[in-house]
Amino acid sequence: MSRCQAIWRRRYKRMATITISLEHGVKMGDKTHTTVLLRELTPGDIIDAGLASERVTASDDGYVFAVSPTLMGLHTLAKQIESIGDYDGIVDIDDLRKFHREDFELLQFHAERLDQAVLESVMQRGKHDASGGEPELADD
Repeated sequence: MSRCQAIWRRRYKRMATITISLEHGVKMGDKTHTTVLLRELTPGDIIDAGLASERVTASDDGYVFAVSPTLMGLHTLAKQIESIGDYDGIVDIDDLRKFHREDFELLQFHAERLDQAVLESVMQRGKHDASGGEPELADD
């Protein structure tokens, strides 16, 4: 693990994560891995995915930037993958192509579940803040 990855992991170790068991596995390098660790997205992840999803397209008024919803979804999913088995390198869209269709659908399903859980947690925190009550603190 690089120094940068170690710093990042310490900084974001409190983020919500979920481990998924793959039915078919995915080959990364010379090994086939059967687990994926997903993490919640950061604002930086969403910004980076949006920028990576922009394309210049021609319109009647000239050239404009357009964001592809498909690319946005793929880039955000790739950024949510913390590790694949013991492979903890950066995952990109080309790596997502390596997954079996059923495993890819499983990844998408669990990524959406994780996003929903994080959103619900934020909404709960907002309810506590709005009522003047004390926020609940997570145990370490």
